[in-house]
Amino acid sequence: MFRVTQMVVSLLLKYVEHTGKDVVFLFDQIDKMDEHTIRCFTRLSKCIHHCQAVVVATFSEASDNDPRFNFKINTDNQPYISLAENRNRLLHTAHKQTSPLVLEPTLTNDLFHKKNTIIASEKNTQLMTKEVQTTTTLLESIHKRKLDNLDSEVIDALEESIFTQNYEHALFLINKTSPYMDHLKNKTKVEVWIYIGIGYAFMLKYEKALTLFQYALKNSEDTLQKSEIQLLIALLYTKRLNNPLLGREIIDNALQNIGSLTGNRVEVERTWLYNLKALTFVERRDLVNAYKNCRKALEHIKKGDRSEDAIHIKINLLSNISVLYEYMNKVDASLTKWMKFDKFILQSSPVFTKHYLYRKAGLLYKMKNYLEAIEALKASYKIAAELHDYFHMDIIARGLGAILFEEENFSEAIQWFRCSLNAKYKLLEDEDIPRVVAAIAICFNQLGESHKGMKEIEACLQTQTKGDAAQMVLDMLTQWEHQDNDKWKSYVKWAIQKPDSKLNRPFDLTNLYCERTESS
Repeated sequence: MFRVTQMVVSLLLKYVEHTGKDVVFLFDQIDKMDEHTIRCFTRLSKCIHHCQAVVVATFSEASDNDPRFNFKINTDNQPYISLAENRNRLLHTAHKQTSPLVLEPTLTNDLFHKKNTIIASEKNTQLMTKEVQTTTTLLESIHKRKLDNLDSEVIDALEESIFTQNYEHALFLINKTSPYMDHLKNKTKVEVWIYIGIGYAFMLKYEKALTLFQYALKNSEDTLQKSEIQLLIALLYTKRLNNPLLGREIIDNALQNIGSLTGNRVEVERTWLYNLKALTFVERRDLVNAYKNCRKALEHIKKGDRSEDAIHIKINLLSNISVLYEYMNKVDASLTKWMKFDKFILQSSPVFTKHYLYRKAGLLYKMKNYLEAIEALKASYKIAAELHDYFHMDIIARGLGAILFEEENFSEAIQWFRCSLNAKYKLLEDEDIPRVVAAIAICFNQLGESHKGMKEIEACLQTQTKGDAAQMVLDMLTQWEHQDNDKWKSYVKWAIQKPDSKLNRPFDLTNLYCERTESS
């Protein structure tokens, strides 16, 4: 999403540059927006000050968590309810970091009239997304008391809102549906509680999520579904509530409950349970038992089908086993397991291949196979460049620069650090630029051209004076003439960032699966 944010903001800036007129960007009802849109708003606000433009944000409702926006509203007519905690934090951050005009909706018309700018209303311009369709269908049925299809309509609407991370909207739908819960089948009620529990979990309200999951578990009449709910509960305890031992106990209970069941879906479910059980051991640093449970999971998935869920967990397992080998310092075994994905390359998406090559390079680097690591990183960078993925171009280029620095190929290292720098400029990611400039300066210093390195840093600090990276570079300058001490070595270690063994996530599972099914 970082790349999407950068592309959207770049397009908006180009529009301002070419229109030749004053422009008003309206972020209408920003408190309804998802986190990615708020990031676009924040980024645009930072970059707009040199343009003939103004950024306007309106708020549609008050929030108990945000006393700055306290004008009254009729909450019954609002399609969303109060902000999720993470979204609210982003709004606070946006308020601190930007200086856009923040207006009540009643004031926007006067502003647009003064600017001679015509903005279409939200109702006329809103695309009929699947979420809008499912919501409209559900609310119309409730309004007209036509409840024959309520079971399917509420699940369709909830599922779409949860999967698009619109959790407040999901809660609004439940508020609207709650008077008619008695009309729903028990199976539907259980699914509703599961979806809302997932929503609360992503909103960081874990206790509420647990309560809903436990209520769903109590009322479910399907043994396999109960194990799926127990998986969610165990996942919360293991990854969010720091209680992997309780998580493991719940998993063992789920495995026992489905012990007599057979079939593809059951084998896939057992695989997920053993996979999570392995994680509970990782959390306790018991890598041996973690590995044993991953192997058990693999045995069960071999008996499963080739559904999307089965392929997803199998890929996840292979990745996890590779990571476990790496944790156990068996890097050669980790690389061997990871390279089982080689056969997917020709059929997979470029996103998968980019991540695959980066991790392959990171493992090769750990094995001190620098030549092949560089080759894999360059291939990964090429794909990122073809995708205009500046975010990962930056990371990959820095890794290449670091390996070349270690190989004492300082001239080529400078070239790759400049590639990283160019990507950061494209991303408008100015705060970390001094760190990359410091890497370039250190390379020049190693080439015996210390004066060039100093000029690089001085030029950078003329435009970028704030932030931790800028302060670190300023401190580094005080040690420029004393490069044989430990302090200087710490600056070099900070500036020359060695490649990791994964790019945020190992690969894009969804893209891999979609590409494979289309080609089959």
